[in-house]
Amino acid sequence: MAAMAMAERLARAQALYNAFVHVVPPAELERLIGAPASNATSALKGRSLAVKANISVRGWPTTCASRALANYRAPYDATCVERLRAHGAMVVASTNMDEFGMGSDGTTSAHGPTRSPWGPTHSPGGSSSGSAVAVACSAVFAALGSDTGGSVRLPAARCGVVGLVPSRGVVSRHGLVAYASSLDTVGVLARSVRDAAVVLQCIAGPDGRDATCDRSLPALLAAAPKATLRIGIPVALLTEDVCASTLKAWSDTARLLADDGADVVDVDLHGLADCLAAYYVIALAEAGSNLARYDGVRYGAGLTGDGAEFAQSVAAARARVFGAEVQKRLLMGALALSVDSTERFYKRASRFRDHLRAQLRSLLSDNVDALLLPTAPTAMPSHHAHSGYFEDLFTVPASLAGLASLSLPVAVCPVSNAPVGMQVVALDEATCVHIGERVERLARFAPPPSLAV
Repeated sequence: MAAMAMAERLARAQALYNAFVHVVPPAELERLIGAPASNATSALKGRSLAVKANISVRGWPTTCASRALANYRAPYDATCVERLRAHGAMVVASTNMDEFGMGSDGTTSAHGPTRSPWGPTHSPGGSSSGSAVAVACSAVFAALGSDTGGSVRLPAARCGVVGLVPSRGVVSRHGLVAYASSLDTVGVLARSVRDAAVVLQCIAGPDGRDATCDRSLPALLAAAPKATLRIGIPVALLTEDVCASTLKAWSDTARLLADDGADVVDVDLHGLADCLAAYYVIALAEAGSNLARYDGVRYGAGLTGDGAEFAQSVAAARARVFGAEVQKRLLMGALALSVDSTERFYKRASRFRDHLRAQLRSLLSDNVDALLLPTAPTAMPSHHAHSGYFEDLFTVPASLAGLASLSLPVAVCPVSNAPVGMQVVALDEATCVHIGERVERLARFAPPPSLAV
């Protein structure tokens, strides 16, 4: 009965929202539920989890929502999947996403757009759209996504769930298909801060198969929080580009924290307006390198012709398998790395990232414990608005600096009747979790029961 009920929930989530690209069949669910848990003491024992379609699960299609990988099945489990299973979790589905992580509204997938449980005209956010939707409608306990510049936090905000992204080096990227290698991070989506922390704790830790993953994660829920927190508000981001509902939710959350004893102060961060430009130069340049393998020889559609026709054949093969958004970003990345533009764009953006990282780390070490800012500048645009790169305005600073960040819902926009997410950025995950739990308690956000499938 349990397997049938779970299968029905997954099927409804797929039928209503196109949340998945692969779901284990009922017989396999029966086996997973009946199998003895490998870690009987884990909080994830018997819990159902889904993973984004760019995270390898052995034998499953790992398509990255692209025609380039339509027939590819992963030959191994990603480290994060191995660790979920070692803690007794049941990995039951892979989730829909923007193609190769390139998108912010869940519409660029080769499997069709992901739909939001909050309404047919609303965006579920991207690129981890399916993971956020699967959690929001209670199809699974939690889900993994990947975050390059906001791809866990933005859909978390749009779908009214929690998105927790660790700092650089805490979770292995082994088995995560690369978009921008210096920015990609595996993150967690869940319905509460505590649930997200539990999952992150289980997948974190050094991994010899990922040279960049060399840090252990202290117990997130065991350590006592600081008696007095100092929260910074980046005043440079208080602009006319931020909608009124988001500004109100921001000020209300800051007031709740202040009334609860936190010291809330304005901080002046120079150069934040340049973060988007720097992020997209770096991300798209790295994407151009990482996606070069989808050339019709190693991966992707087969080539036609040879000799003098080889270059044209490769171009035609890539045009057949890549969607318009991916093609546009790869062209932008090629421009950033061209001989005439490397110094002007890529090296300049890299120097800016170094400066931003030093500035943020100094601020968070010496002046404040965390930054509080919205996850998105607007309160849920239309599903088909293609609001563009501006959606990443508040999420890319933490990504460029490699900091821990957490998005959680705090209010419902009275105009769009959609959730508004607030973001906590800190040097470490424990601070994000402690402040997130405090905001969660104070804001008392409750999603409507009708979201559950």
